[in-house]
Amino acid sequence: MRKRLLTSTTLPHNVPRTFLYSKEDELVHWNAVEAHAALAKRLGVDVTLELYETTPHVNHLKSDP
Repeated sequence: MRKRLLTSTTLPHNVPRTFLYSKEDELVHWNAVEAHAALAKRLGVDVTLELYETTPHVNHLKSDP
C-alpha cells in the first residue's frame, strides 16, 4: 500500500500531503511514517509532518483540539 501511495497514478505528486503521527502509536511506527514522507519528498511531493509525542493511534485531536 505504501508503495502504491507514492505512484503518481494513485495520488498525483502535485497533491500536498500532511502526516499526523506519534511516537506512542502502537500500530504505525513513527520511523516508518518519516521514511515514507522522505520518499515522497524525493519524488517532489510537498510534505508536512506533525509529530505528536504521546498520543495513541489516531487520537491526536483529543490531545490537541
